[in-house]
Amino acid sequence: MNCSRLYILLLWFIAQPISAQITREQMGGVYYAYPVTNVAQDEAPADLQPFYIIHYGRHGSRWLPSDSRYEWVLEQFADKSNLTKDGKRLRRLLKKVWKNAHGNGGQLTPLGARQHREIARRMYARFPKIFMDGATVKARSSVVNRCRESMLNFTDELQRLNPALSLDVVTDSADMAYIAYTTPELRQLEQRVFPKMKGSPLRFIQALFRDPTAIAEPEKLLSELHTIASDMQDIPLKINLYDFFTDEEFRDVYEWR
Repeated sequence: MNCSRLYILLLWFIAQPISAQITREQMGGVYYAYPVTNVAQDEAPADLQPFYIIHYGRHGSRWLPSDSRYEWVLEQFADKSNLTKDGKRLRRLLKKVWKNAHGNGGQLTPLGARQHREIARRMYARFPKIFMDGATVKARSSVVNRCRESMLNFTDELQRLNPALSLDVVTDSADMAYIAYTTPELRQLEQRVFPKMKGSPLRFIQALFRDPTAIAEPEKLLSELHTIASDMQDIPLKINLYDFFTDEEFRDVYEWR
């Protein structure tokens, strides 16, 4: 084998630097539904050919990790007599969100599935010689269902594009040791570092509740509503919750969490 004529292509999905003009969508953090942009890519030298791809990807867009998080938020709005006009409006919207999310906590959304199929299509179009008849695609996923579903959408799309591919697709708890490895140093850091939110949730809570003191965990409620508002870009509902937050409140939670 003439190794000088081959190269290995490593595809890593990393966080890109965010400009100072960060958007509300970007401030969703892990709930940011990444945009697909057309970026000019350099061609490989004419005497080199790709022969191998490593792709390490995160699961696609999802609902919140558990139904219980939606339920906890709705419990805060149970006493309708304590709600302001905005509080009642938010409660109505949250009930629609909950109807859509019920039973889907932690699962991949339709957008999440589509994201991975589109990644597969772009990869196939970019490197067709790697996916020739008989080529082997080896895929492994975390045991978390949304991760497995992401992998299956990716590999199913490759199989649709070329039925002659050989797929080796496995989800096994034995692989978790390297798929979701956490260093002891990180665990120790998480146990001793407890960041505080820079701003106050008072204005936000007062805007929703007649008696703000009835809310035992105002910072948690602000944070959870920030998460639900951010997740609207990931789910099949056209609901916008951003107007309940000031720019400062939304950024405070983003920087805190």
